[in-house]
Amino acid sequence: MRHLISSLQNHNHQLKGDVQRYKRKLREVQAEINKAEELRARARELEERERRESKKLADEEALRRLRAGEEHIELLQRRLAATKQSRITPQMMYDVMYVITRDDV
Repeated sequence: MRHLISSLQNHNHQLKGDVQRYKRKLREVQAEINKAEELRARARELEERERRESKKLADEEALRRLRAGEEHIELLQRRLAATKQSRITPQMMYDVMYVITRDDV
């Protein structure tokens, strides 16, 4: 009987040791899970930041292209105005000179 009690006490002691070991492993695994969740959250945050930066760069590129287009339109308008003036002036001068000389005669 004493042998049975002693055997059960030893087995109980081993089980308590196992419980302590499993509790320690559980805490370690929970700590690893928390780290993994923190890393996942950090990764999401970085992806979001990268997406915002990418959008910002795309917006800046679009603005740059828009400004370049506006500058090109202004340049074309100036060229058109200069072309109209250069076309009109010689022809108009000829017409005016013709009218003046005809009226004098």
